[in-house]
Amino acid sequence: MRLRTTIVMGGLGMVIGGCLERLDVQCVENSNCNLSGGGLCTLASTGNHWCAYPDPACSTGYRYSDDDVGDGVSGVCTERPQGHAPITSGEFADEVFGQDDLVSSFVNSGGISASSLNHPTAVAIAGTHLWISDSSNARVLQWNAIPVVDRPLANLVLGQKDSTSMDSVTDQATLRIGVNGLSATVSHVFVADYASNRVVIYSSIPTQTGVPAAIVLGQGSFNTSDTGKSASGLYSPYDVWSDDVRLVVADTANSRVLIWNSIPTTNGKAADIGLSTRFSGWSQAGVGQGQDEFLSNKA
Repeated sequence: MRLRTTIVMGGLGMVIGGCLERLDVQCVENSNCNLSGGGLCTLASTGNHWCAYPDPACSTGYRYSDDDVGDGVSGVCTERPQGHAPITSGEFADEVFGQDDLVSSFVNSGGISASSLNHPTAVAIAGTHLWISDSSNARVLQWNAIPVVDRPLANLVLGQKDSTSMDSVTDQATLRIGVNGLSATVSHVFVADYASNRVVIYSSIPTQTGVPAAIVLGQGSFNTSDTGKSASGLYSPYDVWSDDVRLVVADTANSRVLIWNSIPTTNGKAADIGLSTRFSGWSQAGVGQGQDEFLSNKA
């Protein structure tokens, strides 16, 4: 079997076909491989990346190309399934975010940038997009596709005006230090802005840095950060989840979870359902349970 790969050398403006000359060219992203043939830029056990292509004869489903591949892996099956979790205990990660290598742990290594992190707290994937809440930098980073290189540059930033700023204020376009939970779907992004006692919703997938949120929950406006324990209040929300139909928020300091049966479209919308350690559940207008129970935060 001969799997053909074509590598584009951007700086040289030259296309090299694997059948013309063996160059042992390493890939750095999927686009370096033959995408029409299902090519993926794949990490080998040697630590280098090489193009691999679908092959049902391999238990992992992929085989390294037999063109322009070094490290002794030419034409052999990849070590693990592509796009799956590790299949052996203690397996090394393929890539690292926020650091230059897998053994460093510097805060904002080299300074705050589109590739640095400071206490990341949550990760979400929706469609091709990857999101990370960068808590102590008061922002959320987004990649258009799952990166295949170490310390990749984010494509955009939410909660800050650019990738090198770190403001911590409460307004429509800014998040505060302590950003925690994060949920993303193909049409919404939800962020638990813990220190502002709110959840902000982006009603369409942002396409540029610094875009303002569309909806705020837990507050009546984007410029307040009051604590509250009513059906429309929040107190240090720590996590958020949505299936693009319902919205669930862990209202941490109120010792409860709030549920919206549909994605809110107005600021400060009251939750439909509340769950707590004291009550098995209640509804906002439930018979015999009523609104008053939204006001309890007893354990």
